[in-house]
Amino acid sequence: MPNNLNTWPLFANVMLNPKSYLLVTPMKNEENNLRKLVESVVKQKISPTLWIIVDDGSEDRGPEILKEMSKKYPFIVVVQFPEKTRWDIGVHYSDVCRYGFDKAVETAEKEGLEYGYIALLDADIILEPDYFKILMEEMENKNLGVASGVIYSWNGDRYIMDKTRDDLPRGAARVWTRECFEKSGGYLSTYSPDAVSNVKAQLKGYNIGLLKDVKAYQTRLTSSAMGRWTGFKKVGESVYFRHYPAYVAALRALSIASNTGIKESLAFIMGYFQSWVNRKPKLDDEEIKEYNRKRHRNMMKYWLGRN
Repeated sequence: MPNNLNTWPLFANVMLNPKSYLLVTPMKNEENNLRKLVESVVKQKISPTLWIIVDDGSEDRGPEILKEMSKKYPFIVVVQFPEKTRWDIGVHYSDVCRYGFDKAVETAEKEGLEYGYIALLDADIILEPDYFKILMEEMENKNLGVASGVIYSWNGDRYIMDKTRDDLPRGAARVWTRECFEKSGGYLSTYSPDAVSNVKAQLKGYNIGLLKDVKAYQTRLTSSAMGRWTGFKKVGESVYFRHYPAYVAALRALSIASNTGIKESLAFIMGYFQSWVNRKPKLDDEEIKEYNRKRHRNMMKYWLGRN
């Protein structure tokens, strides 16, 4: 671990804050956004007790920038993801995040750091200064176990709000209460770890929420880190992995076509049906399988009732 772990006495004022939190960021080749990312976290009205940034084998100037930033802001700790596998936005992404959470919890226990919340922040995000403060206050007021703000993505011309369900926290900038994080199994290694996390939290009795007045800005379109086509193929694979039946996948494809584009919809369909043809393994979690079965049955009853 980096030497700056020896500077924890500097954070006595943060450690006593009941809204203190651990922050984890996965990162690969993000040199163009890192300074803005760090600046937006440093300007938070409540700073993280510890910020673990996991470098997944960056080949740009990102590590150099982070080395400079961690010297300036000692609550930043940079760790290297040990596996030399190809980066993607599927299961590997969740492995990198999980490694960061494990390191954050391990370090907090070792250094005696107190925290009531734990958060994930992707490296292509820029936050408003009160992002974490408002989220934690609203989570306490509304008794939420998991929450996020709304994501606005840069489309090359302007920031546009991501179209998604208005009741589900987003994965790129989310917060858990410590209790919810621990009781729902922590951060799991899986496709669509944000969706799995939402279900796990609800199954353990926690409320979840998307707070529309809290904003985060993503410097590229969602699912575009590997290109839009590959990104939406991965989304299709994820839907298959989580036991979504074909009719639900078809409805999702129609929604993508309407809200995002035909090309992205076709990529999604290809990802889903290639997984089906190849009989790829699915999520082996009985709780989530049963949850999705009930949800899809109720959805179909609703649509049949309307028609």
